[in-house]
Amino acid sequence: MIKSVTVLSSKPLLLCLYLSSVICFIAGVSLPVFTTTKFFFFHDEISILGSIGLLFDEEKIFLALVILIFSILFPIAKISIQGYALFFSSSGNARKLLHIIKNAGKWSMMDVFVIALLIVSFKSNSLLLNIEVQSGTVFFALAVIINGVANHYLLAYLDRICPLNRDLTN
Repeated sequence: MIKSVTVLSSKPLLLCLYLSSVICFIAGVSLPVFTTTKFFFFHDEISILGSIGLLFDEEKIFLALVILIFSILFPIAKISIQGYALFFSSSGNARKLLHIIKNAGKWSMMDVFVIALLIVSFKSNSLLLNIEVQSGTVFFALAVIINGVANHYLLAYLDRICPLNRDLTN
């Protein structure tokens, strides 16, 4: 087990995971997460970024802010901290920041919940609405998964290259 963690927590592999996470995140928020069909004729492709604008336009401010915070800002903060930790790995701050991300990881599932809320919100506006999941959903889910895996192995990498006192909970 220790050998596999050592191999998986090498800097080149971590860099690949990090870049994959960034690419999937950008694709996930930019590409359509679903397509809506109203009355069998009118088609709309909706991305996460586009949905935020639509929700603000429809004056659903709370839902727009929840999506903005948990699907855009929180993942950007996580990705930025991981990039900092990856490129400045000798810093003790990097490890502390990664532990904060690890402890806040339960909020990553909020991303999935947000997409579900988004679908329900748009579906509740019309009885004759059909929703089909698109590639943005897949990329967004991949970004969440890859980000979690990268964080796990990045912590293992930091533990290996610069061991610290394990008591980081204070």
